[in-house]
Amino acid sequence: MVMKKTLLKTLALFTLPLPIACSDSAVIKKVSLSLLLSLSLLVIACTHDVVSPIDDENSKETALFREQCWSLVCGRWSQEDSAALAHIKQQYYFTPDGSFDGHMLIMKRDSVSVDGKKVVTDWENVVDNDVYGRWKLLYDSKLKKRVIHMDYASYIQFQSYLYFESVNDSVLEVSSPLSVDRIIKMRRNN
Repeated sequence: MVMKKTLLKTLALFTLPLPIACSDSAVIKKVSLSLLLSLSLLVIACTHDVVSPIDDENSKETALFREQCWSLVCGRWSQEDSAALAHIKQQYYFTPDGSFDGHMLIMKRDSVSVDGKKVVTDWENVVDNDVYGRWKLLYDSKLKKRVIHMDYASYIQFQSYLYFESVNDSVLEVSSPLSVDRIIKMRRNN
């Protein structure tokens, strides 16, 4: 259960808007509202399985998806995003044999009042771990979506999927099932 909660914390951070500056109260309210929404998603997700079973391994749609995108997805990818109170950096290496490895770093800090002045605390690591496991491209007929299915075997063992949006020689775009209208752009760094 602790591992599942760590995963959910990780995925919930994808739902945070990432403002450049946090000095105005409207931005702070937006961040606070986003944090509240993220916590609500976590509570809901804790009572439901995050991943639905995927049984489309041999479908025509999966074969076509793999034929078109497998070689483009293979390689080293990274993504980094920061806000005043949150920072995420993730790196993945998707190999042609279907294995992956990488590193995930998620940090947070709080805004507190000291002597009547707002200050931010030092960064605190929420997640700082190497990850590895198996990956595959699938067309999920229940979701009617193309997905990158990831079976983690590292410090946390779970199955996850990302909605596949697009890929080219330099950018891999995915989205998380827990985020709303947020595209995650990963850059190739081979």
